[in-house]
Parts: sequence; C-alpha cells; structure tokens
Amino acid sequence: SLHDALPICNNKVAISGNCPPDMIKSFLTTDEGKILMFADYSAVESRILAYVSGDENFIEVVNAKDIHSENARKIWNIPPDSPVDPELRRRAKVLSFSIPYGVSAVGLYNRGIAASVDEAQALLDDFFRKYPKVEKFLKTAIAEALTRGYTQNPYGRIRWYDIPKRVSEEEIRQALSAAKRQAQNFGIQSTSADITKHALVTINEYLLDTGYGNLILTIHDSIIAELNYETAGEAASMIKKLMENS
Repeated sequence: SLHDALPICNNKVAISGNCPPDMIKSFLTTDEGKILMFADYSAVESRILAYVSGDENFIEVVNAKDIHSENARKIWNIPPDSPVDPELRRRAKVLSFSIPYGVSAVGLYNRGIAASVDEAQALLDDFFRKYPKVEKFLKTAIAEALTRGYTQNPYGRIRWYDIPKRVSEEEIRQALSAAKRQAQNFGIQSTSADITKHALVTINEYLLDTGYGNLILTIHDSIIAELNYETAGEAASMIKKLMENS
C-alpha cells in the first residue's frame, strides 16, 4: 500500500529525497478500459536556453542524440570518436540543468560535481567559454531586471522585480541576489510553462472532439491523460505531435 511504501521511499530508495517516478506511477489506477499516458518534454529548459540565446554551439548540443554526452564532449574537449566517461556525463547533466537557475560555484560544489568551490568556478567558466551567447543572454536578463525592474519572455509574459531601498544593506544584497537568480531563470521557466499550456489547450480540444480520453494532470512539463484503451495508440501519437507543434 502507499502507506507501507512511503517509509521505504523516504529511507531506502530515494535519491536526493525524491521518490522514484516509477514507484509513484505504480500507485495510480484507471477505470476499466482506460490506460494512463505520461508525456513530457525532453530537457526542455536546456533546449529553450539554447534557442532563446541563439548560441550555435549549445543548439548543436541540444539537438544531439544524447544531450549530456555531447555537452560533456564540448566542455572537456573529448574527441567525437572517444567514449564519454559516465561521471563526466553526470556532471555535464547537473551543470546544464543548474545553469538556467543561475547556479553559483558554491551551488555546484554543494551538488557534488566539483571537489572544491574553485573547481566548480572553473567548470562554470569553461561552460560559458564554450557557450558565450548563453552567458550573454543570462547577463542581459540580469541587467534588464536591475535597470528596468522587469524581464519579458518571448511570448510577452512579464515578471516584475522589487528591489527595496530603505532597508539594511544585507536585505538589499539578498533582494539583489534573488532578483538575479529569478531573472536568469524567468525567460526559460516561463517559456516552458507557456509551451506546456499551449499543448494542454490543443490536447484538450483534441480529446474532447474525438472522445478518446481526457486530461488528468500536468506537473511542470509533464502531461498525464487517461485514454480509451482501444484508441490509445492513435491518441498518444497525436498528443506527441501536438506537444511538438506547441
């Protein structure tokens, strides 16, 4: 039962405190004649960052068959015909997922991908040397937040930033630090949300028109639907197409 499984999840199976997705999915059921469909965007934030920044090298990475291996090749200058060490691939994956959140050298060190803060800073520097337009995009977002007081994503969505003035220097420093992190992430995270919302609208219209099922839930960029068993293959194929079009 879920009650019995949670202690196992919390103490023995979890990685970084999270329950494995397959364990969570195993708790879900459907009505007779129905089947659950899980669909999510692959490395969506890295892909968005590549294209909104216009960085040709990073675009090449996100279009590779294995994004994280290709990223590791570029960062550590691994020849195309040489295998990528699994540890370097893991570090490249953590790095590419952390960059859109304005991660610092200390943050990377705390994530365990560097033996020291200096090594983590060197890793960040190497990343931005390989992808200079990514760095320019993130720095521009910070500048806009601090000078205009807001940033705007490609769809026109705006986020405002409030930097208090009549407070202590420490409070101002914390507010500036938070605004910088949020500004770097906003254009990426909000664009991902807008893409997913557009997909939800088109998928919902499709399922209503066909009667092939109904939407259940969305979690970040993951979409869950309950489909009729007989037409699940056709519906899943169209949902995949609609998500890609969005």
